[in-house]
Amino acid sequence: MNKLRGAFARVGRASIWAPGAIPLDEDKYGSLKRYLLPYIDVVLFFSGLSAVRYGAPSLSQFVPPGVTESFGVLFIGATVMAFVGVVFPRLWALEVAAKLSLLALSAGYAVALFLLTQAGSEIRGFITGYVAAVAGVLLWRLAFLGRERRERRSA
Repeated sequence: MNKLRGAFARVGRASIWAPGAIPLDEDKYGSLKRYLLPYIDVVLFFSGLSAVRYGAPSLSQFVPPGVTESFGVLFIGATVMAFVGVVFPRLWALEVAAKLSLLALSAGYAVALFLLTQAGSEIRGFITGYVAAVAGVLLWRLAFLGRERRERRSA
């Protein structure tokens, strides 16, 4: 039992929620790293679950049956990896790979929505903008991770 407790304690100390996990000079980003970024990954995870369970009609108009479900599975996998990378900062490379995957999947979905809107099949401007905004957040996080990495290397 003590070994299990010790293992949980080590995992907790490695997480973003551990005291001192965020250096004092970066504390202004503390709530962003501890709460907002994990929240975004959890919401995107449930979006992926929805794609697997209910499909993504806009995407289904461009791809063969079953691809939408695969899209959702990839999305779920990428969000889990992104979450792990956010929660355990030492796994930043995992987060980068996951965020790049999510960015590619989101961009593909946004393009599908945009093409549908241009084709006049339906007006999906709101959701297209929403997906594009999420892609912007992913781009911002990737840039932020890159800047953090450069600053740590130079220090």
